[in-house]
Amino acid sequence: MSVSIVNITTSKQAEKLAEIGAQFKRIREDKDLSIPHLTATTLISERYLRAIEDGEIQSLPEPVYIRGFIRKYGVALGVGDISEDFPLNSAMPERKWAGSPAAELRPLHLYALYIAVIAGAVGLLATFLNPPEANKINDSQTNFSNAAKLETAKAETLTSLSPQTGGLSVIRQSAIAPSSAPKNLATDLAKTASAEVVGGQVNAGFNNILKSWVSSTSLESRSQQAIAVGGKFEFAPNKLVNVGVIMQGQSWIRIVVDGKTEFEGVLDEGKKLAWSGDRQIAIRAGNAAAVALSYNNQPAKVLGRDGEVAERLFSANSGSLEANLRVNQ
Repeated sequence: MSVSIVNITTSKQAEKLAEIGAQFKRIREDKDLSIPHLTATTLISERYLRAIEDGEIQSLPEPVYIRGFIRKYGVALGVGDISEDFPLNSAMPERKWAGSPAAELRPLHLYALYIAVIAGAVGLLATFLNPPEANKINDSQTNFSNAAKLETAKAETLTSLSPQTGGLSVIRQSAIAPSSAPKNLATDLAKTASAEVVGGQVNAGFNNILKSWVSSTSLESRSQQAIAVGGKFEFAPNKLVNVGVIMQGQSWIRIVVDGKTEFEGVLDEGKKLAWSGDRQIAIRAGNAAAVALSYNNQPAKVLGRDGEVAERLFSANSGSLEANLRVNQ
């Protein structure tokens, strides 16, 4: 169908081109104008002008360009714009879909068949996922060995937390001892069952104060805890002030002896160093918890808390190490 339309269109275009070309040729000869002269005027190739006059549509480009050539050629000859007389593509006839096989509706019985297949598939899937009650095995139908029963009895010891608003938690521990368990197991379970701790409610503010007090107490006890030293420090003889350092972690440290900086840098865990002076020794650490001090071979103690920048000064009248640390804090 489309091939016949194209053939008809091409035939009409060829007929119209031959008619217009003959008219242009007659006017050009009457005015005694040459093809090269018109080529220079219209800027159209000479072979295209001759093809228009001879009606040779095969030698010309697309119809839209042919129409442009006709317009320029007509203006140059004084005829005017008659390019609209040359047809382009004819309008395609409107296709009617009514009555075609593609416009027919699908039979309704096919939709019913699709629905039935889907429903059957869903039913089979539900049957496989939910087996009948007869196929299920109850715990009473399962025979366990004595070892398995003992493990089950141990697992029945439960610990539960029951938090109360604004107060401490209530901790309860209960146990169930089976009569068939051995005597020693029953004794252990009975001892476990007797442990029950019940805490009463306390005020939320007092609870927070209690927590902070416990935290500060633990930090203070840790800072005052004596550090075991493998052997005493080797200090210089006849010196009044002697300080030894045992690194519990990594920290920057600076030691000033009698006004002169003897050491400044980072020490790693495990380092053990000693300094002696006549008047005083000052120590400054970037991480107090990583530095343990010994003054005049007294038991070494941690300088301060974790991450704390601490500085201590020891002299001949410093007294005990513990008192000096407490005063400086």
